[in-house]
Amino acid sequence: MEVNKKPYSLGRFSLDLLCIGGGVMFSYWMLSNFESVEQWFEGRRSEGLSFFVGIFLALIGTWDMTQGIYKSVKLKFAKQ
Repeated sequence: MEVNKKPYSLGRFSLDLLCIGGGVMFSYWMLSNFESVEQWFEGRRSEGLSFFVGIFLALIGTWDMTQGIYKSVKLKFAKQ
């Protein structure tokens, strides 16, 4: 069985960028429609939830991208 020596590919990088960009845009869109915190508790909870889902998506994408780049750099310097 062959081990993949390239832990962070261009496709994975693109998906991480999409996740970060989508999360930030989603949260920004929710903030631009923001009127008050009370609207999140008066039957419009989906807006508050959507804001936090956007933040969560951006954090997951950032975390995965950081780990992938770190492992790639670590592997590159380990070869030298």
